Amino acid sequence: MSTFILADKRPYTSKGDVTFYLDYAGFKANNGNVYCEFYLSSFTDQFKQKITDSNIIAEIKLFTKIEDYFGNTFYHNSWPTNVALPKNNNNSKNLIFYDQWQVELSPGDYNI
Repeated sequence: MSTFILADKRPYTSKGDVTFYLDYAGFKANNGNVYCEFYLSSFTDQFKQKITDSNIIAEIKLFTKIEDYFGNTFYHNSWPTNVALPKNNNNSKNLIFYDQWQVELSPGDYNI
């Protein structure tokens, strides 16, 4: 499990067993809310891998939670993601996994 400490330097780097990098973009929605996109990346050599006939598979389960300043949860979700790596790749330490998700929020300050 990794936690993100949001600071001025972006992309943000997680603290925990697996290192992830997080960035985001916010856009004004038509209804006055903020449409937020979150971008997550990590090097694939950190994941437990399973070998198949043609690939190396890493299954990752992502958990997200967005809270306001008072600790009230506005959004939470989890989803599995499978990362397929070529079996014959000698540069697996250099491969990067990407994921993206979006959330619409009321204007304000949040923790993720």
